[in-house]
Amino acid sequence: MGFDRNGQEQQNGDSRNDWENARENWEKWEKEQEKKNWDKWDSNASHSSYYNQPTHPPYDQGFSIASIVCGILSITLGCCSLSLPLGAMGILFAVLCRRKKRPGNSNGSTGLCLSIFGCIYGTVNLVYQVFRSLHDPVFIQQMQLIYEQLYR
Repeated sequence: MGFDRNGQEQQNGDSRNDWENARENWEKWEKEQEKKNWDKWDSNASHSSYYNQPTHPPYDQGFSIASIVCGILSITLGCCSLSLPLGAMGILFAVLCRRKKRPGNSNGSTGLCLSIFGCIYGTVNLVYQVFRSLHDPVFIQQMQLIYEQLYR
């Protein structure tokens, strides 16, 4: 025999409360066991994963990495006249990285800056090559021959 909430002895008819209490205790025990035995690598788990590591890579990471790689290559390969196309691709990837209005990614911002610098470097290099070739006597003779062949 037990006591109810008011401190009075329970009768034999109150054994139903004992069953309800036992069921509640069983459910609490099951929940505790689930918490102890949860799968540490389960990405659908409502609790944090093993060592609080993310279960999937951040979104749009590929475009930001492509942007920074194109930016670095546009500066590095500027002497090969590849700055303008690689810089334009880097800018495109940086814009694609920001298209979903998500918070900015530092790799995307760095790639955008490097790509813009690579485009400017490529443009300056192209203008320099054009002016340098205009003062080259061999280039001038070749242009005169092409002009004479076209307009005879």
